[in-house]
Amino acid sequence: MFTIFVSRDEEPCRYRVKGWTGMTALEALIEVYRACAPDLGFRYSCKTGRCLSCLVRMNGRSVVSCREPLVDGALIEPLANRQIIRDLAVDDASTRRYRPQAGDGLVPPGDRR
Repeated sequence: MFTIFVSRDEEPCRYRVKGWTGMTALEALIEVYRACAPDLGFRYSCKTGRCLSCLVRMNGRSVVSCREPLVDGALIEPLANRQIIRDLAVDDASTRRYRPQAGDGLVPPGDRR
């Protein structure tokens, strides 16, 4: 069982999630959505870390939530310096400029080799 705190309307809400070893932050958000918060706003698509639509901040660090292992007591927030649409969903227009490469890192377009 994990406890996570999810930023909603700028206030963190506490949720208990039945989890497993290796559970990702995205899997925890999906469990919260299904079990008790069907109005939770967040984004995801590929679940492989390639599309970057699931970027969030976890414990103050920007992470790809579908690849980031969940830690008990994690605070999950929307990306910094982005317009918040609802809860964790942000306007991702500026994120689209970047594309993941071999290491699944964020690489500016001019740095592609």
